[in-house]
Amino acid sequence: MKKLISLALISAMLLTFTACDKKENSSDTSTENSQSNQTSNSESTSTSSEPVSTPGSGWTYETAAGVFCLDGKPIPNPFTIDALGSDYSIKKSDTKIEDGLCSTYLYHGKDKILYLVYYYNINKFDEVPSAKPSGITVLYEEDGKQNEAARQLVSFNGIKFGATKDEVLAAFGEPYGDVGDSVWAYTDAGTGRGCIGFVFSEDGKVKTMILNFKD
Repeated sequence: MKKLISLALISAMLLTFTACDKKENSSDTSTENSQSNQTSNSESTSTSSEPVSTPGSGWTYETAAGVFCLDGKPIPNPFTIDALGSDYSIKKSDTKIEDGLCSTYLYHGKDKILYLVYYYNINKFDEVPSAKPSGITVLYEEDGKQNEAARQLVSFNGIKFGATKDEVLAAFGEPYGDVGDSVWAYTDAGTGRGCIGFVFSEDGKVKTMILNFKD
């Protein structure tokens, strides 16, 4: 239980604290976010698996979700487990709920783990399939095993496991910042809160992808 809950907390805190730090260190943040919010609402989200250019006003929760693809198709927006269809499932046995924070693995078929999905304000398993999650964390390696299903099926604006920092830069633009050269985060243009994250291995390759949803 502690492992799944910890992963969910780390993913959420990573992007949340990055956004808070941005507010503290940039005097122009409020003005920029306000201007970005006015233009981002008119931008449509991607409806195909083809990579898109960085939106002129910056990434938003909606545009980020629109380029997060599963098996060649953007995930439904709003995303729920139910909306994915019968090829995808979750298991009660590895769904962990603690003080309203819920985390569970999404499976392709019966036994191929794709990624961790986490929620706030969930109290029982039956609520999970139809609930809108707070975020998704895709790990290249889980319990010492490579996540082959995610490597094949998951892409984020064309970025897959093993992509370089230059490739992420080309797909997403300049990140807000990095933590120890290993973490890049992108914030929602309207709120300044984190919506996209990448974690890199020691050789500079993508090993974790994070997508946060709007509260």
